[in-house]
Parts: sequence; C-alpha cells; structure tokens
Amino acid sequence: MKKKHVSNTLTLCLATLLTTIGCQSPKQSCCDTQQRFVSLFNGKDFTHWDHTNDGVWTIEDGAIVTGDLNEIAEVSGWIYTHKSFSDFELHLDTKLVGDIYRNSGVWYRATPFLFKGHDQHDVEEAFMAPAAYEYDMFVLEKEEKEMDEEEDDEEEDEDDEEDYDEQEDRWKIGNYWASISDWFIRPDYTHLVNQEKVNKALKSQDWNHITIRCKGNHIQHWLNGELLLDHIDTSPHAHFEGKLGLQVRDGTKTKIYFKNICIKELK
Repeated sequence: MKKKHVSNTLTLCLATLLTTIGCQSPKQSCCDTQQRFVSLFNGKDFTHWDHTNDGVWTIEDGAIVTGDLNEIAEVSGWIYTHKSFSDFELHLDTKLVGDIYRNSGVWYRATPFLFKGHDQHDVEEAFMAPAAYEYDMFVLEKEEKEMDEEEDDEEEDEDDEEDYDEQEDRWKIGNYWASISDWFIRPDYTHLVNQEKVNKALKSQDWNHITIRCKGNHIQHWLNGELLLDHIDTSPHAHFEGKLGLQVRDGTKTKIYFKNICIKELK
C-alpha cells in the first residue's frame, strides 16, 4: 500500500506540473483533451484564423509560415483567431531563421483597431493593428544604427547621422525573447527579461517551445520550460480579453514557423 501511495503521489505531481507549464518539446503536442487543451491549428488550413494578409501566410509541412529569407519584409502583418480569450494557458512551437535581425511575436488579448500612428499622423497609411500584449520573439545581433549605416554606406547623409544621435529609443544588441510589450497602444510599456536566462533557454534559429499563461492581470511567459517573465499589469490600460495573433515584422529578412498551437481556457 505504501508503494502504491508513493506512486499515486508522484503521478499527481507530474500531472500538476504538466498542467502548469505543459509539454516543452516541439516533438510533442500539448493538445491533451484530458487537460482541456484545444488545438488552434490542424496543420492543414487556417480554420481557426482570420487570414488577413493573402500571399504572406502559407502552410508548409504542418506549420504556419511567413516571412522571406531573400527579401526584406516591407510591411508588418499578422493573423489572428476568430475567437477571443480571457484567462488561458497557450502553448506553441516556433522557429525563426534569418539574418542578424529576427523579429516576430505572439499577440494575445488582442483587439484589432485602425492604427494611424501614436500621434494620429506619423504613418503614411493607416492599417489594422492589435491593441494587445505581445510575447516578443526578437533577436538583434547588431545595433540598428550599424545596420542602417551599412545599407547606406554608398550614400551617407549627414542629416541622417544627426537623427541617429537624437533617437534614444533605438534597440540595442540583445535577445528579447519572452519579453512583453504593448507597442501600438503603450509604446513605452516594455518589460524585458533577464538576458542571461533567455540566452541560456533559447535555441537560436531552431524550434522553441513557448508558453503564455494569463489569469486576470497576472501574466507569465515561459521559453522551453524556463519561466522568464512573471508580471502583474496594474495599469488602467491592461488588457483582459481578446484574440490571439501571430506576427511578422517589417524590416526583417526572416522566415518564421508556428505549429502545435494549443490553448486551455482557465476557470
């Protein structure tokens, strides 16, 4: 009886662990109906998604794919679920391959709206954007200033050089996976994760398993089983319900893959 009790206790602990952080291998599927997980992608079509950017999003080998390794993306794009979610635990596997600037992300609790710029006039053409949290999937291996200077080395412009000095918000070299932001609504709202921890957890240019858990204003981000963000949003602009979205960012020469997308709504 004692051995049986220990075995049952161990089984219960393992079940609790799986419920908390789910599977962490891209070879597995988290869509365990016994744990109330539901698949959001069948590997064949966009059944659960609003496919708003025709020609940008495709399906290859059972994965949602976007981006290009040969051409720089000229515009940002995203697809989002038909359904909205409030409190949930989301699992998916993703891979970014490309050059020194790889930028994507997962939007959640997203509400699409017509973005005209933060000052209502600083974009050439308004577009549909998400008011949402973002699980950042972003690596910058060289500062943007250096990248821009290399692209323009044949046509240097002194005015542009002055502009660089004035822009204090340009991203620095780093690995921003699992950080959180809300760029279209709160451009100053960014919480970065520990660089040492994310560098250790990330499998660069390979498949990675991410987990997002939201309960009220308590938000948690995992990367390959490592809890990297444990955040409570006390702002009056916090998001509590909305769609899930997959992103491709302009200015990148990157190919992005998503698969094994599963969600469990929390009670």
